[in-house]
Amino acid sequence: MIKVPITYTNFDDEKVTEEHYFHLSKSELLDMLAETGGEDIVAKLERVGKSNDGGLIMRTFKEIIGAAYGQRVDGSGSQFYKDPDLTKKFLSSLAFDQLLVDLVTNAVSAAAFVEGLMPSGLDQLAAAAAANNTTDVPLPFDAQDLKESGLANPMDPTGQKALAWAFREPTEKELTGMSQPELLDVMRRKNSDWKPPAKV
Repeated sequence: MIKVPITYTNFDDEKVTEEHYFHLSKSELLDMLAETGGEDIVAKLERVGKSNDGGLIMRTFKEIIGAAYGQRVDGSGSQFYKDPDLTKKFLSSLAFDQLLVDLVTNAVSAAAFVEGLMPSGLDQLAAAAAANNTTDVPLPFDAQDLKESGLANPMDPTGQKALAWAFREPTEKELTGMSQPELLDVMRRKNSDWKPPAKV
């Protein structure tokens, strides 16, 4: 989850600062991945950015902002409330206009925003899953084997063995237990039309 302070000038010519919250859960990220045929948010933004289509870039950021917008539930450290009416209201506000301008004109702000959307605690879940996983592929693998995984980092957190899904498609349970870097890595691999090596 990310809290974004947005400063804008309202209709009364007054400078106002508001704090708004944005978050995408692991299940939402997986749904988005399925809807886009395996294209994750980062890959989508890279593709859209390279298109140099200003309208497409604006629509894409609006889509991501709308999907992530919500409110923290008072007194709860684990609940994030999303409502279509609240999202519609925000998307028609001056605060949204300012946020959109900030994101499409500042690559650093855009990267920080997307990074902040990702669920917290994924690294710990991945470490626990790796510790309890008995299907890991043991070393040794030569450099070519590791390259055939299609992953930027096919090794588990210990660096002593390959990830369980290094040479195959991960299961749904493994996807939900991945750290953010692992999730992005496997999404990029999927986008590249990678196929499991025949010898594994």
